[in-house]
Amino acid sequence: MPCVVCNANGRSQLLMVPARYTCPTGWSREYYGYMMSEGKAKNREGRKTTICMDFSAEAVPGSGANTNPSPGIMMRANCNGLACPPYQSNTPLTCAVCTK
Repeated sequence: MPCVVCNANGRSQLLMVPARYTCPTGWSREYYGYMMSEGKAKNREGRKTTICMDFSAEAVPGSGANTNPSPGIMMRANCNGLACPPYQSNTPLTCAVCTK
């Protein structure tokens, strides 16, 4: 998956909003997607980073081979730790990246 650094001219604040597709009032949405974490699914204790993966992410041209078997794990809701509803157990958690 490609790596990207956003440059939003005239905006100095960035906010990742977990479990939502929208931004707070006064913020501009740069993109939305799904929350992901590094590491293998069986090694949850080692995960330290959470990112918002763009819903419209594109593959790097020529990168058909899977050279890293676990670059990211999609995070899913668990009703044992989250209020359900509004969450549904075992569904991917959404996110939005916003600037101001």
